[in-house]
Amino acid sequence: MRFWIGLLALWLLWGSGPVWALSLDRVADRAANRAWTSGLQALQQQDWPAALTALHRTIALPDHPKYWAKRQGALNNRCLVYIQLQQYQRAIADCSAALHASPTEATYLNRGIAHHRLGRFDRATADFTAALRLSPRSAEAWLDRALVQIDLGQLQRARHDLLRAAACCDRHTPLHRYIQQTLAALPRASTAA
Repeated sequence: MRFWIGLLALWLLWGSGPVWALSLDRVADRAANRAWTSGLQALQQQDWPAALTALHRTIALPDHPKYWAKRQGALNNRCLVYIQLQQYQRAIADCSAALHASPTEATYLNRGIAHHRLGRFDRATADFTAALRLSPRSAEAWLDRALVQIDLGQLQRARHDLLRAAACCDRHTPLHRYIQQTLAALPRASTAA
C-alpha cells in the first residue's frame, strides 16, 4: 500500500509538472486575450487612457512566438493612440519597434502620419512610399503622401498621388469624397514639381 501511495505522490509531483505548465499557459493565454480584446474595445470607443493601459499589458506579454502577433498589433495600435494624444515621438518609437519585427502597411502609415505632424516631410514621404511598396492600391497611402506633397508645395506630385488614391478606393465612400475635395482645392495651373 505504501508503495502505491509513494508512486502516486511521485506521479503527482513529477507527472503534474506539465499539467501545471499547461494550466499556467492557459491562464497566460486568457490574460493575453483579455488585454488584447479590452485594448481593441477601448480603441473603438476612443477611450485613449483605457486603450493605453490594455495595450501596455499586451506589449508586456512574454517574448514567445504565440504572442508576437498580438505584441506587434499592440505596438501599432499604441502608436495610433499616441498619435491621437499628440505624443508623436512615442508613436514613432512604437511604430519603429513594430516595423522591426514585421513591416506592415498600417504601421508605415501610422509612423508616416507621426513624422508628418512633426514636420519631418522627407521621413513621412519615405514611410508612405514604403507602405505603397507593400500595398500599391492603398488609397490611404496615396492620400497621405499627397498631403505631404501639398505641404511641400509640390502640387503636381500631389495631384498625381490624389488621382491614384481616387482610383484605388470605392467612389461611394467618405474617403473618395475627401480625395475629390482635396483635388478640387488644388490650383489648376500649378507646374511646381
